Amino acid sequence: MEHTKSDYQDIINIKWPQQKESRIRMNVKERAKIFLSFSALKGYEEALNEKNIAHLSTVLADKIDSKFVDTRLVTNKTSDE
Repeated sequence: MEHTKSDYQDIINIKWPQQKESRIRMNVKERAKIFLSFSALKGYEEALNEKNIAHLSTVLADKIDSKFVDTRLVTNKTSDE
């Protein structure tokens, strides 16, 4: 049986029950600090950094090559004239 949004119209806008004031709700940044050390994917950050370094190296190499080609074109134009 496939459900649609209209099946849940009666509960979509129900508000969450309020917590007792004796328990102060932690803000999102503080909660993030707590769970930061628990990485879901071990080695993911390192792999991502390696990928970024490889990409930046390629981009920089392309820019250096294009500048080299540009300077050769300018040099050839001035020597031909």
